[in-house]
Amino acid sequence: MAPLVKQAFEMMATGDYSSDTVRQFVTAGGLRTKKGHKLTRQTFSTVLKNPVYCGLIIHKGHTYKRSFPTLLSENLWHNVQNALRGKKKAVPKKTVGESFPLRGFVKCGYCRAKLTAGKAKGRSKTYASGEKDGSRL
Repeated sequence: MAPLVKQAFEMMATGDYSSDTVRQFVTAGGLRTKKGHKLTRQTFSTVLKNPVYCGLIIHKGHTYKRSFPTLLSENLWHNVQNALRGKKKAVPKKTVGESFPLRGFVKCGYCRAKLTAGKAKGRSKTYASGEKDGSRL
């Protein structure tokens, strides 16, 4: 299990993968909870935020250095924490779609809110629709 945990940290530190993608990858590789269950998002988040893996123990507000072998370096652990906090984008968000290239660029002339667009699903087909601040135009 230790190699999978280390691989999860290394994948997260690159910033090329989302937390969900890494969780699904290591779960498929066999990483499980103590009870043998698949990792939930919350459990995986707890694993990634646990400083014990790099040899740090936090007790009553004080940080103590390791007296045991560590699984990963402090630098790698800190890089993952930065990625989780958004200081390093995990997966860039696609803002412009081919169907609605002006989404977010056009503003309402009255209130200056950004206009957006999406697709509404009807009974038999999908229709384009526009919105301003979550309310229909």
